[in-house]
Amino acid sequence: MTAVLENPATSTDAAASAPGVSFESLGVPTELVKVLASQGKTDAFPIQKDTLPDTLDGKDVLGRGKTGSGKTLAFSIPLVAGLAEMQVKRYVGAPTGLILAPTRELATQIAAVVEPLAASVGLTVTTVFGGVKQTRQEQAFRRGVDIVVACPGRLEDLMRQGIVRLD
Repeated sequence: MTAVLENPATSTDAAASAPGVSFESLGVPTELVKVLASQGKTDAFPIQKDTLPDTLDGKDVLGRGKTGSGKTLAFSIPLVAGLAEMQVKRYVGAPTGLILAPTRELATQIAAVVEPLAASVGLTVTTVFGGVKQTRQEQAFRRGVDIVVACPGRLEDLMRQGIVRLD
């Protein structure tokens, strides 16, 4: 018997040309499927296909991949779906969902992916990072926000000031 080891580049190319797995078939809620479809996203990337069934079921996973591999949707979809299913109540200064990012650029990119999903189920999102006045961030917490995409430094500052709590 002979085993054939595929070149990762060839495997990726083959996977890209193979028929896809739809978000709907992975159990993604209809509201989120509609948002994704409106953005031209109907088929899951491999990391999404491999993780969504477990994460939508409430299980923890660890995944990694290259830039552009679909990681952000892989964790954003179950976060938004889970909060919507829980029918979370919005509290001033106490978000329910938290995504930490190392840079403000990445926080902004993540928020751009999360916001349309969250809006489709009535959830709000804000970003928190340094290098800008914190007034807008304070106002978001005073109104109440469901999901925060934050850089740790500014988030810690806001916590010390009593503007946000994560208990």
